[in-house]
Amino acid sequence: MTNAKNFSWILKVKNEDGTIYAYNESNPQRGYRQSWYKTPKSAMKKLQEAINYEKAHDNREVIESYCFTSSGKTF
Repeated sequence: MTNAKNFSWILKVKNEDGTIYAYNESNPQRGYRQSWYKTPKSAMKKLQEAINYEKAHDNREVIESYCFTSSGKTF
C-alpha cells in the first residue's frame, strides 16, 4: 500500500477592491508550499473549509475553486 499524497485543491477569491488572492498555490518566493492529501475526500473537505471561511466575509467573492490529482485531472 502506498502512502502517496496525490490530491490537492485551489481556491481563488476576489476582494471588493478587485484584489485576487489564491489559496493553496505554491509560491517559493514567499515560502508557500502546496498542501497534498491522501484521499480525494480529504482534499474536498479542506477546500470546503476554506470556502466556508471566505464566505463568512461579506466583501469577498469566490471566483474559482477546484480539486485535482497529481496528474492534473480535476474533480
